[in-house]
Amino acid sequence: MRDDLGAAHATAVADRGAIPSEGRDETTVSPQLGLLDRIRATTAGRITLKVVVAIVGVAILLLGLMMIPLPGPGWLVVFAGLAILSIEYVWAKHVLGFVRERVKAWTQWVREQSLMVRFGMGGVGLVVLAGVAWLALRSDLGGEVAAGIWRFLTSN
Repeated sequence: MRDDLGAAHATAVADRGAIPSEGRDETTVSPQLGLLDRIRATTAGRITLKVVVAIVGVAILLLGLMMIPLPGPGWLVVFAGLAILSIEYVWAKHVLGFVRERVKAWTQWVREQSLMVRFGMGGVGLVVLAGVAWLALRSDLGGEVAAGIWRFLTSN
């Protein structure tokens, strides 16, 4: 199932000679095409690319979603997963475009705020990060680390 953009892309690629048509040798692919166009030129390549992009993109997207509550680049990894998925899936390209617009609008709004408001937002962000770090250290995973740090700090 191809969407309108995919069908238009396939037509444009076929016009340039990448997709074999009647009377063309199926093993011949124009060297002027990009790597993804050459991969998409065959049925096996098209399917393989779609499957690989789906597996890698979803894995990175899920990894990013798991990283969101932890200190670190959770949202960055989510956007990287969406960028990978947008290679083959139009819905991911639309989501990525929507997020990009929202981030631009938010950063523009922050720039228009006074310095005190920006410092307040930064302070709230630091408090949230400190709370997440504290919860992570108190959990079973970080309990031993927190105990070791406490012993080190309280030793003579």
